[in-house]
Formats: sequence, C-alpha cells, structure tokens
Amino acid sequence: MEEAALAAAEELQRQEKLAQMERKLQKQKEIQRQQALELQREREEEAARLQHEQEQDVSRNKALTDELVLQETLKPEQGEDLLEMQRRQKREKHAHQRAERQKAIKRQLEQEKDAEELAFRLSQPINSHFSIENGSDDSDNEPERSSLPRGSGGGLKGKDAARLSASQATVTAPRSSLVGDVKREMIHKQQIEHQRRREAVLMQQQQTRDAEWRQQCVELEQQRARMEALNVRKAPREVEVAPREIEVVRRAPVKKPARATAPIESFEF
Repeated sequence: MEEAALAAAEELQRQEKLAQMERKLQKQKEIQRQQALELQREREEEAARLQHEQEQDVSRNKALTDELVLQETLKPEQGEDLLEMQRRQKREKHAHQRAERQKAIKRQLEQEKDAEELAFRLSQPINSHFSIENGSDDSDNEPERSSLPRGSGGGLKGKDAARLSASQATVTAPRSSLVGDVKREMIHKQQIEHQRRREAVLMQQQQTRDAEWRQQCVELEQQRARMEALNVRKAPREVEVAPREIEVVRRAPVKKPARATAPIESFEF
C-alpha cells in the first residue's frame, strides 16, 4: 500500500509539474504573440507615416513647380536668375528632406533593434527559469532516487522501478530550455530577414524619389528652354531706318503781269 501510495504521489507530482510547464509555455506563447502584434502595429504606423510624408513631398513639389512656371511666365526677363535661385533652393530642400528621411530610417532601424533585444530579453528569463526549475527538480529528485533503494527493501517490483526512473528522467529533461532556444533562434532569424527586406524597400523608395526629382529638374529645364525660345520668337524686331533727308526748295516770287498801255501814236491831240 505504501508503494502504491508513493507511486501515485510521484505520478501526481509529475503530472502537476508537466501542467505547470505547459502553463508557462502557454504564457510564453502569449507574450510572443503580443510582441508580434506590437511589432506589426509599429510597422503599419511607420508605413502610414512614410506614405503621408511622400504625399506631402509630392504636393510640395507640385506647388513649387506651379510657382516656377507662373514666375517664368510673368517675368521672362528675370527668368534666368530666378530659375537658378529656385534650383538652388530646391536642391537644398531636397538635401534636407533626404537627410531627414535617412535619420528617420536610422531611427526606425534602431527602434526595431531595440524591440528585438527587448523580445530576446523577455524570452530569456522564462527559458532560464525553466532550466533553473529543471535543475532544482533534478536536485530535488536526487535525494528521492537515493532514498528509493532504502524504501525499496519492502519489495518494489522491477517494472515499477523502471517506470519511476523513466518518469523522473522525463521530468528532469531540459525540454523547455531546448524549445526556448530553438524558438528564440527562429525569431532572431525572422527579425533579421525582416530588417533586410525593410532596408531594401526603403533604399528602393529613396532611389525612386531621387529619380523623380531628377526627372522634374529635366522637365523644368526643358520648359525653361521652350519659354526662352517662345520669348525670342514673340519679341518685336527692331528695324534701323536711315534718317530722312529734307530738301528745302526756295521758290521765286510770282511776278504780277503789267497792265497793257496804249501806244503813244494813238493819242490824238
């Protein structure tokens, strides 16, 4: 009876430990799921922020282009200096925006790295706790195993002894530590792959924005050339006219005709 009670107590203790390990594994899975949801939410927020910044850049570039066209239309004589100044301002603005985007990308990568380290640290104590508990279980079970031969003098069968030793070996095996190491390694690989893909996407977006900016510069240059050619065609031509020579003609005064007089011979005295 004592042997059956001891075996039942050991079986109950083993089942309780297994249930406790299962609960801890479930808790660890829940923590990892919450961390994954948090990372997904941060990624969505970052994507929305980048899209909003890109839309703002497009609207600002469109407004700047419209302003350039309007100013070139209103003031063609000052188009060269104004266009050069606006090009310089636009280059400075794009350089500043590029620096801000690079800072944002660097900040995001640092945040992701911090999140990965935090996830690693959160998962590390649980696995170490499992290993510590398993070690404590081993240390606790060693006196029991050492005390079994003294209690087995009452006639413990070989089959029961084998079952008991197998159950103790199952309990003392560091399964949770191995599972935690494998899961941690998988999470680390997935995070590295995600970071590599994220960097590639951000680099491609940066190259696309640079190509669009260069295309806009080329279009502005072509538009300026067309405006200059149009102004040249519409400008009035100046024709040199030789000074007119004015000829002054002096006319002689018109003589009045003399009155006709009768001849002297015709007079009668």
